[in-house]
Formats: sequence, C-alpha cells, structure tokens
Amino acid sequence: MKEMPRNSTYRFQNIYVMSNYDEFSEGFQRFIRSWSGNYAQTWVLFREGADPSSVLASKDDFIKKYVPEDEQDQVDFYFQNVQDMHLGSTQIERGGMTPRIAIAYSDGEFVNIILFLGLLVIFIAALNYVNLSSVQALKRTMEASMRKINGANGRNLIFQLFYETLLTILLAYVIASLLILVLFPYFKMVANKDFGLGLLYSVDLLPYHLIVICSIWVMSAILPAIYYSRLKRSLLILKNAFSGKGDTLRKVFVGVQYALSIFLIVGSLVIYRQLDYLKSKDLGFDNEQLIVLDINSGTARRSFKEIIQGIQNNANVVNVSTSSRVPGEWKNIPTANLSVNLTNQPIEASHYGVDHRWIDTYSMTLKEGSNFIGADQTDSLNIIINSKTAEMLELNEPVGKSVWVMSSRDSVKMKVIGLIEDFHYESLYQPIGPVVITSWNNHVRSIDYFTVKFASNPKETLDHIEKVNATFDPSTPAELNFLDEQWERFYKSEESRGTLILISSILSVLITSFGLFGLINFTIERKTKEIGIRKVLGASLPNIIKLVARDYLILLVIALAIAVPVSWFFFGDWLADFAYRINISLDLFLISFLVVLLISFTTVLTRIFRIAKSDPVSSIRYE
Repeated sequence: MKEMPRNSTYRFQNIYVMSNYDEFSEGFQRFIRSWSGNYAQTWVLFREGADPSSVLASKDDFIKKYVPEDEQDQVDFYFQNVQDMHLGSTQIERGGMTPRIAIAYSDGEFVNIILFLGLLVIFIAALNYVNLSSVQALKRTMEASMRKINGANGRNLIFQLFYETLLTILLAYVIASLLILVLFPYFKMVANKDFGLGLLYSVDLLPYHLIVICSIWVMSAILPAIYYSRLKRSLLILKNAFSGKGDTLRKVFVGVQYALSIFLIVGSLVIYRQLDYLKSKDLGFDNEQLIVLDINSGTARRSFKEIIQGIQNNANVVNVSTSSRVPGEWKNIPTANLSVNLTNQPIEASHYGVDHRWIDTYSMTLKEGSNFIGADQTDSLNIIINSKTAEMLELNEPVGKSVWVMSSRDSVKMKVIGLIEDFHYESLYQPIGPVVITSWNNHVRSIDYFTVKFASNPKETLDHIEKVNATFDPSTPAELNFLDEQWERFYKSEESRGTLILISSILSVLITSFGLFGLINFTIERKTKEIGIRKVLGASLPNIIKLVARDYLILLVIALAIAVPVSWFFFGDWLADFAYRINISLDLFLISFLVVLLISFTTVLTRIFRIAKSDPVSSIRYE
C-alpha cells in the first residue's frame, strides 16, 4: 500500500483481513461475534447526499433484533464524520490510557488551549506595542509639527506611521520564523506532537499568518494615527504639549497586561501543584519497581505457573503474580455484575481475576478476612471485594457472606473471604468504584498479565524475564512495561499544558516588563525637571520612587483584584475534571502578585535610581 500521509489520523503498518473465522479458536470466534464487545470500529460509507440520522432512526429495532435482551441497555452506537475523528473522539470510551484502536486521537481542548495561549501572548505584545508606539508618537511631536509646517498633511503623517509600523511587524515576523525554526523540536517534545515544520507555512495556513500580521499592524498604529491627525502646527515650540495625552488608556493597557500575567502564573502554579498531588497521592498500592509482562498467547496462559516459577528464580525478583488486569490498565477493565440475591438489581464492579500472590505483589491492604490460599478448587469459589463494593451491596460485615457474580454466560454464587482497602485502578480523574477480585480460574475473565516485583537491577531483571518468556513461549516477543511509567502517561497531557502555560507566563511577564520600562522612561522624561526641583527642595530617594512608581503599584493591585476571580473560575473548572484535586488557595495569588511585582519593578527601580541620583542642576536645565 502507499504510505499514509504523516498528518493522517488513521495510520497503520499492516492490514489483516479476517475473511475466515473458522481459523480462530472457539473462544476467539465467540469474542469477535459478540455484540457486547466494543473493541473495534465499524466504518460506514453512505450514498451521496444520504442523511445518517435516517439510519439511526432504526437503531432501537436493530438492537432488539441482534442484541440479547439482558445486554440491550449496555449497547449503543452513533455515527461520526471521519473529518471530526481527530479532535472529536476523546469522549469515546478508552481502554485505560489510550483508545482501544491504534488511532492517535488528539484532545480538541488541548489544541484550543495552545491557540488561546498564543493569542494571549500576541495580545499582550500588541498592547505593549500600542503603548510604546503611542509614547514614541508623543515624543515625535516636534518632528511631526515640522513636517506639517513644510506642507505635509494628516494623511502623509498617518501613512508614514503605518508604513513604519508595518516594517517593524514584518521584521518581527522574520525573527519569529527564525525562532520557530530553532525552537520547533522542543515545542514538539513539550506538546507531544509529531508533524513537519512545513505544515505551519502551508498554503492553508498562510491566510492566518496574514490575518495576524494585519490585525497587529492596525491595532498598533491606530492610536498614534488618531493623535497625528489632530496635531496642530502651532504646537511646534511646545515640546511636551501632548505629553499627558492618552495616559489613562496607557495605564489601562498596563493593568490588562498585569492581570493577564497574574492569570498565567496562577495557572502554572495550579497545574504544577495538581500534578505534584497526583504523583504523591497514596494509590492504595505500591506501583514502584513493578514490571508488567503481557500474556499474548494461549501457550503462555497454559504455562503460567511454570513461567512464574522461572521468573521467580532470580535474585533481583521479590515476587511474581498473574492477573486478568492491572491497576492503571492501558486496555479496558472488564466488569462483572454483583448481587446479594438474584432478585435485586445488580451493581457493576470492575473485575480482577488474580492468583494468591497478587495482593502481596502490589502491597495492598486487607482490612478484614483473608487472601486466596493458592488451592485452585477452593479459591475458585471465593471472592475479595473492596470497601466501595461492600457499601453499595449494603454489607456491613461482608466477610463470610455470599454474593452472586454474574457474567454474560452464567451466574455463580461465591463467598466473600476478604475485604480489601479501596485502591485507585484508574487515573485520579475517576473516583474509586466497586471492585471484585476472583481467583485466576474464574468464570468471567482469563489471565492477561504477569506482574514482577523487583528489588534492584531493572535491566538484568528485564533480560531475565525475556529469557524465561522465550523459553516457554518462543513465538511471542515479550511485551514489557514499568507500571509507574504507565501511570505517568495518565497525566502526560496535563504536564504539556503546564509547561506551555509556564512558558506563556514567562513571555507575558517579560513583555510586560519591557513595556513598563519604556513607559517609565517616558514618565521620567516628562518629570525630569519636576524631579530636579524636588531634589533641590530636599526630596529623598524614597519620595522620588513613590512619585514615579505609585501609579503602577496601584495598577498592579487592581489587576490582582481582576485576575483573582477570573483565575478562580477558569482553573477551578479545570480542576473539576479530577475526582481528586487540590484546593485553590490564596497563597497562589500572593505568589503570582509578588513575582510580577518583583520582575516588573526591578526594571522600574533601575531607571528611577539612575535619575534620582543624577545632578539636580542638569535635571532643571533639561528643557
């Protein structure tokens, strides 16, 4: 086949056509033909102009005809346009951390966040440029007046301003393109994306480049243009005649920049603390130094006891167990229905079929009762449940009670021999649900994994596991994963978002600081003579600092008052996606305020110190 495009959502290395089901085992045939399985997608080609909703109108009759009655409430389907798959499929049930099919779905929300951050930084930079260009226009009053006296009209001045601004923005665009070229590999690593640089400059995206350039161009030049159009020739001799024009608007712009900077810094801190909380939270088991070996063949299943014994014969190995699933599952977690009696409405619990070593391998805590004993016949009729299951079944003292465990094929009455402490088997986005643990030889699900607890030398341990696997199952390569690394994948996208928001925060604060430095320079130029007179009259350095910096400190306080509720709402909404999360505390806003204060006022104070320590006579003679 021709290679699929690099940016295609649907990519694959090979295709296998299942044309003859008879070549599969009876169990696999049953698995493929089952209507309760959602392990694959169905692709439907409609006739030109057909309406998919007209087909969905027959869905209920279709389900009644083909799906067993006791499974009908669990089956549903809908149609999705292929063009919407890439960014519009995150709501599809996932098998653990990745979709059950090999398609790299992207999160539309994540894309919007990147777009939002980019626009935010551009907006801050544009505000900065408007502020500085308006200041520059005021400082060029004499030049503009001279040009008017020599015959230039308002349109000539406005054209000059727009022309100069366009050249500046085009130069900035060239520099930005060079920075993209240098930093693009790092961005791909942070964003966890894989696409070529050429895509950013494709024919489809170039109009967006033009829109951004023109928007910033007009936004940056419009205020100085309005000032130029109102300039009078008679103001030539008055150097500072317009020096106070637009002060209120410039301060508003600075305040907006402050608020956005605080907002971004709060976002970085919230995401950092939440991720730290997720990594440090007690999961109810130990996921460190655990290696998971997938069971991918019937040969390995039939020889699982010998494989466990072979892996155990190594000095680095502490324990080995087998199970149908593992906490932090990257496939799907099967369920079983439980009921105290067959007349009650059953509850759906996540199901784990395990051997008697599993609980010890994961360092889980038994609150009451006992573990499996390793006697296959006895263990097969016993179950262990978690506290959540006992609560939902209304069993105050569950150990010794009987519970019906139901699958699609049959129902078996089993005895509760143990109550295990609740543990997190999914990401902390999800609350802990009911769990039932049966012996490996249960009637619901066969074993699918080995879990190896090792003490040291992970590389030697991996090599040993591979050798044992090759001895008993030579035709199937060993598929190995470190469980803690799999758990980290739950929050990979959040780490990317945190890094991008942090970078945006740094950029916004730096841009604001540069702009603030320019505005302070302008303010000090206007107040040079006033500062000189105040010094002659005995004003101290703190008095002069207060004179210049007071307004900006007030703006920063106002910006904080605006940023607090906005940040609280926005990042509180983000945290709401997690079942287990931190609280947004006031110290986050205090830290953000101090960071902006420290960085911006460092640039301010350096300029104030220089003018405050200058000779007052020179200041008085300034104009």
